Amino acid sequence: MTIDYNLYHLNGWGGFWGAGPMIVREGGSWEPQPTLADVQANTPWEDHGVAGDPAFYDYNPADHVMDDGSWPDFHLTPANANAIDAGTAQLPASLAALLDTFDVDDTTWGAAIDIGRYEAGFAVVPTPAFRAIEAGGTAYYALAIYPPDLPHAVTLTLSSPPAGLTYTLSSGVVTPGSAVTLTVAHDGSQAGLDAWHTVSITGDGGGFMQVADVSLLVGGERIYLPIVFRDD
Repeated sequence: MTIDYNLYHLNGWGGFWGAGPMIVREGGSWEPQPTLADVQANTPWEDHGVAGDPAFYDYNPADHVMDDGSWPDFHLTPANANAIDAGTAQLPASLAALLDTFDVDDTTWGAAIDIGRYEAGFAVVPTPAFRAIEAGGTAYYALAIYPPDLPHAVTLTLSSPPAGLTYTLSSGVVTPGSAVTLTVAHDGSQAGLDAWHTVSITGDGGGFMQVADVSLLVGGERIYLPIVFRDD
């Protein structure tokens, strides 16, 4: 295969007119390739047209040695003005379908998609998102951060509990790849009984701040629906 980097105007000869700056020739055939302008015109999610300092956590653009054991860290920092919210408001349908096929959770924060390895900062991920207890009971939630390879720890703080409830964290700091336990206990009184409660967890680290919520039902009534199986 040979690649000819020229501007061809093959008016009548070869059947092409204004084929563009690059034509790929394989065997005896000629195949025009789209120009950069053509590609950008049909891929608006890549046509941000921004050049400048990427402001990653650890990236040296002058390092061209591939086998010296050093690795760049492409996590975005708050100093990044060229990638945060620099994409489109939604992914193209083809990419969204691909992520869905492989069960990739691509959470979007802010007005637009970030151009980078992850969306800016991190997410506080509670497991489970809600629980139900009786009066005087205790609920437990595991709090982790995403992505698990975040290059810094995250400090956690909780919203103020209402009357009848107490909130406790096993640690005020969660590190990547680990989890802390949130304990929510009811004192057995009528305060806070027969109601849904929301606990807001604020994570602060690396110059970013994110909030996650968990829910708790204390007392109240529960309706259990039957499980129906359909045999196709």
